[in-house]
Order: sequence, then C-alpha cells, then structure tokens
Amino acid sequence: MRKISGPLSPIQLREIMARIAYANSLVTPRPKFHTDILGGVPRISVTLPNEVVPAPGDPQRFGALMHFLCAPLLGSYVGENKDFVLENLRQGRWSFVFDATGNFVADSMDPANS
Repeated sequence: MRKISGPLSPIQLREIMARIAYANSLVTPRPKFHTDILGGVPRISVTLPNEVVPAPGDPQRFGALMHFLCAPLLGSYVGENKDFVLENLRQGRWSFVFDATGNFVADSMDPANS
C-alpha cells in the first residue's frame, strides 16, 4: 500500500478490494462470531484461534475475484486487447494498480478509449 502514490481509479479500487478479499479468504482457521443476549441486551463476541496460518495461495481464486470485480468496468479501460486482459484477470496475472516492476500505475485513471 505504501507504493500507491496517487488517487485510485474505480477499477484500481476494485482491484484493491479483490486483493483484500483474497487475503481474507486465506485466513485459517476462521474466527467464530457469536451473538448472546444477556439480561435482554444483545452482545456480539468472537472466539479467536490461537494461531492463524494462511492457506496456500491460489492464483485461480484471486483471478476469479479480480474478474468478478473488475471485468464489468473493462469496456471503458481497455481497447483492442480486452480479451487478453480478461484472460489474464481470470488467471490472477493482471494488475491495474502496479506495473510489471511493481510501480504504481498513475494513468489507470484514464480510460483507454478516450
């Protein structure tokens, strides 16, 4: 997150959301939430595991999240290479936030078709 050096476009915000959702999906074991009513007052509590061990990474799972969240916006962001971008999204190998060297992509704010 420290590498983000400017405002995020809508598609970049969706990518960040996909990355957070993906990281959350790797948390094992999951915390368990409970709702109790004590003396007529509801109380929400959580049982936390002693240790959290991330599940193995899965590029296909990440790709599915990226595709679900970002594909609806692609019409205005990519031109002739839309199929290439969609396939790489599905494979978890595409980023609108960072380039191939890990630098922030500041011009993702501008639709390719404009």
